[in-house]
Amino acid sequence: MKNRFGKLFAVSIASAAVLSAGVFAGELTDLAVEDVAQMVEFTFDAETTEYAFDVVEDLYAIKFTPAVSEGTVTVSAEGLDGLLTMLNEDGTDSADEALVKQPTLEVADGQSFYLSLTEKRLAAISESDVAAGKNAVGLEEDQDYTVTIEGSEKTYVIHIHRPNSEYLASQFELNKWNVGTEEAPEMQDYWLYVPESYDGSEPYPVYLMLHGGGQRSNNSKDILYRYMMATAPVKYGKDVIIIAPQANNDTLDSDNAGWNSADMSLTKFGLGAMAILDNVKANYNVDESRIYVGGCSMGGMGTAAFLYNYPDVFAAGVVDCGGSRDAELAEKFAKALKDMDVDLMIAHAKADPVVPFTNSENMMAALDAEGVPYSTTFYEEDAFFRPTAHFSWTPFFDNEANLDWLFSQVKGE
Repeated sequence: MKNRFGKLFAVSIASAAVLSAGVFAGELTDLAVEDVAQMVEFTFDAETTEYAFDVVEDLYAIKFTPAVSEGTVTVSAEGLDGLLTMLNEDGTDSADEALVKQPTLEVADGQSFYLSLTEKRLAAISESDVAAGKNAVGLEEDQDYTVTIEGSEKTYVIHIHRPNSEYLASQFELNKWNVGTEEAPEMQDYWLYVPESYDGSEPYPVYLMLHGGGQRSNNSKDILYRYMMATAPVKYGKDVIIIAPQANNDTLDSDNAGWNSADMSLTKFGLGAMAILDNVKANYNVDESRIYVGGCSMGGMGTAAFLYNYPDVFAAGVVDCGGSRDAELAEKFAKALKDMDVDLMIAHAKADPVVPFTNSENMMAALDAEGVPYSTTFYEEDAFFRPTAHFSWTPFFDNEANLDWLFSQVKGE
């Protein structure tokens, strides 16, 4: 059998077996598969013993729930950091260390478990490796994982492919912008993507992407490799100019941290991002009715601050796991957007343990009070997320329908 990556796999059939401690092997009768990005399409057929599917580049876990006729099935995993963890009925990880991050598990009917994938983080590798174009944990190649489920008569093999982001990241150009002074320069990194189709004859939309707190002090290439917020439009072939600046500071505790201060005024990095946007507008044929901003966590709060300060510039924005910390800030934000023709999307996981969902509730209450329309994309309390439900940007931004919504908004229409 060949998957679309051209690799040949053999189907194996296991004989009946006694597993351990008197537990007899059962038989797999059904299997549900769920990924954080909610994009895997999987249908189980007892007569089909081998499967293959792709996952998105910034996916860190895949959940499996088997139906087993008596006894248990043996589940094993292969692949870099590809270990298995049993889940409790409430969706939390098992408290039993023998059932957490194991290469093999014995799984009974209805017991859910997940396969963890290696995290993509450039900070884990050397500067020389970064310069050589290596991505997370020094890998230059795509990552492949295999989950094998062995029952009393049959063995089911599932091949999972996660692509490398290099083919997307390589289409961005690294630039620097001075956010200091001529006498004391301080350079802000930013990545710029200009579609191959752009020739200057037609105006193009611009998307300003604001990263979260996890990318502020790492090598700026982390913005493109670790998550897909900047690169997903490239993957889906969207004709949009993309600006991905870095707020390269070390702390979120100072007034000059992140994209904005507590009062929603922009920091030097936020002002730098707007100056970069102005520079792109001056040097490219830009459709000024289609300028967009979006971000997650620190970048979601930054998006709200950019819309607050420049509601006349942006046609639409995505505030993902950001919102407003208190009602007074939310009221200021809503009043700034009133009658400004800004299409707003609020995205959040309701179980977010880092930025509470109440932030989004504060924002919505204030917008409702001012009669400002908005759209929402929420992920319910029981939605499967790993490492945590803070990662709502994975299913939102690496989703073509959501990008189509964003890039279809036009100011003045």
